[in-house]
Amino acid sequence: DEDNQEKKRPVGWWNLPEVIGDRFIARLLKAPKSSCIMLPNVTTIMQQLLSCRELNPSGRRKVITTDGEFSAVIQSLYAFNQQFENYPPEIKSAVQLDIAIAEMGKNDFDPEKILAEIDDQTTLVVLSHVGFLRGELVQDEAIQRIVEKAHAHGAIVAIDGYHAIGSHQTDVQKLGVDIYFGGLLKEGCGSSGNGF
Repeated sequence: DEDNQEKKRPVGWWNLPEVIGDRFIARLLKAPKSSCIMLPNVTTIMQQLLSCRELNPSGRRKVITTDGEFSAVIQSLYAFNQQFENYPPEIKSAVQLDIAIAEMGKNDFDPEKILAEIDDQTTLVVLSHVGFLRGELVQDEAIQRIVEKAHAHGAIVAIDGYHAIGSHQTDVQKLGVDIYFGGLLKEGCGSSGNGF
């Protein structure tokens, strides 16, 4: 069967991140085969995500997030903009992100604040499945509503699932998100360097 053939496939340094992603992470997330890959950490994941040309369709630059995101997410957004700080205004306006931060403070997650920000200028929505500051699980229905509106406006949705792994049954196909990233260091009881 397919699982036995996969186990017989030669494994080397060149494909180990994909093999581990398929054999372990995809099963944790109920993700499709060949859709998961291991990466060192969330900072690397965010940097790679922000470098994708798919995030700049027709010049849209708006990225929506919340004030309760992990520092690697927020810092990566601002660091992306900072690298273009000394460029001419016409280049800056074409490549820098317009970062919209929905203020949640210490209150419960409010999907309406995200939904109100999504418009035709939105290219990316990035938020946590379980907030690392509040420890609150964002309900699947709230994520699905955000995904539906974002997709209707042509935007991509990325969910930081770092604190959900091991504490919540995650089905990325049910959520409908475009990207689900995280790591196994904390609730996943893994060592460092286990981002996905």
